[in-house]
Amino acid sequence: MSEADKLFEELDYKKIFEKHIDWYSTIYNSGDISIEFTSDKEVIITNRSKTYKPAILSVQELEAINMKCKELGWI
Repeated sequence: MSEADKLFEELDYKKIFEKHIDWYSTIYNSGDISIEFTSDKEVIITNRSKTYKPAILSVQELEAINMKCKELGWI
């Protein structure tokens, strides 16, 4: 388990893999918030709640995102 995975787990995110023929994505999901890292070097943050409010991230979530980007070699 990577350091980013551990950080996400501490924040109650579950790691989900979705595999497709030409691309992959790693999705971390915690309740209504989904954070996806795509093979196109994109981070997609989605609030899936029924209230349609913007996704609000904590500093710890931002640290986990930054660590995952480093592990992927994006930064």
